[in-house]
Amino acid sequence: MSTQFPTLSVPNWQSLITGARPSLHGRIGNDNLTPYTFDSIFTSSMNVGMKNGISGDAWWSILLNGHLTPFYGDGTSPTLTNNFGDASYTHGHSDRNKDIAYNQRFHAAINSQTVVRRSNGSYDIIQFDYDLFLSYYGDIDGVSHSFGAQSSQTQSAIDDKVAFVRAGINAITAIDAVTQTRTVFIITSDHGHVNVGGHGGDAHTLKTVPLIVYAKDSQLASVQNSLPIYSTFDTVDIATTIAALLGVPVPRQSEGSFISPLISALVPASKWHHLLV
Repeated sequence: MSTQFPTLSVPNWQSLITGARPSLHGRIGNDNLTPYTFDSIFTSSMNVGMKNGISGDAWWSILLNGHLTPFYGDGTSPTLTNNFGDASYTHGHSDRNKDIAYNQRFHAAINSQTVVRRSNGSYDIIQFDYDLFLSYYGDIDGVSHSFGAQSSQTQSAIDDKVAFVRAGINAITAIDAVTQTRTVFIITSDHGHVNVGGHGGDAHTLKTVPLIVYAKDSQLASVQNSLPIYSTFDTVDIATTIAALLGVPVPRQSEGSFISPLISALVPASKWHHLLV
């Protein structure tokens, strides 16, 4: 999947959650963090009564100020070091311990329980009562900046995150089995990396990020839904597609297109007219 210029974190995260390119939203660097002013998949879902949340670094709380369900969605926590700005990256930088803390926050959200009062006066206890949740990890990014994309340190960070993601998927699908719900997992990134490390640039590997989508018992891997090998999607398509999967309005400034093979594989055809009007 293609990402945006400049190949920096904050501009591309805004593109991922709003569907707007940096040329439209105007954010071109990582410094001077301010709340996102554009509509996002978080505001689109929250405005129709859905609950959303995040786990990750404290800077997400700044960027998504006003986008998260009040008293419900902010799973971030302050960090002890300020290593997010470009100038703060040094050789040997790693966010492994912070990722462990973020993952603990994520599982705290998974294990959280919400008491809901029904119209008949009865009460239900709902576990992981979120309609949209973003779980952020930063260590792959940190060590890739320091040691390069093909370094052993980067591979170790990837292995750690594979274990984190597997545990998260297993925990949530176990809840889905009890509650008869269905969760779609989307794994992607803000930008790529080069073998020499560093930050920013126009290399092809910097402009390319993964898109991995999983849903238990889905038809994503079936022949009729398999994507052509050379299909190219854009990070601005993510917000538009998530809005369709949730059945909520597309963020108003989104420039993205629907990734239709994902929608056709994950949403019953009987609901398409509700999603794609």
